[in-house]
Amino acid sequence: MAIRTKDAVAAARGLVGMPYGSGRGELDCINLIKRVIRTAPGGRRGYTTAGTASLWASAEACGKYRDLTRRQIGLSGAAPGMLAFKGAPAGYAGQPHHVGLVAECGGRLTVIHASSTKGEVVEEALRERDGWTLLAVHRLIRTGQRKEADRDGQ
Repeated sequence: MAIRTKDAVAAARGLVGMPYGSGRGELDCINLIKRVIRTAPGGRRGYTTAGTASLWASAEACGKYRDLTRRQIGLSGAAPGMLAFKGAPAGYAGQPHHVGLVAECGGRLTVIHASSTKGEVVEEALRERDGWTLLAVHRLIRTGQRKEADRDGQ
């Protein structure tokens, strides 16, 4: 079972405005992703990952530790439900330092993330010039809303 794109995005949007941080009642970027996966319909209550760099590196792991099924440099082909990362634009060997969930608003791609500079969870345009340079597909979140609707008979 996996989380449908619309459910992942709805769970993330429900967190917009939550204060940034790692304390109680606050979220940093990796804990935002964990919260979405733990609470969205079809998710896993006990899901965990060590951090942003560990999540990115999980594409090379095996079995239950392989959270990412696909990753790429650049935003070409971005779709709601994917994860966007900041950092490591020169290749996979670098360490990404920030992660968010790709969404769509008004026909434009956005990213929902816990912003340390804004002090809260925000939704803003997904742009490479803002540092979003990497994309990945998480094994527990379906991507491509049109394909999901076709599979689900909607």
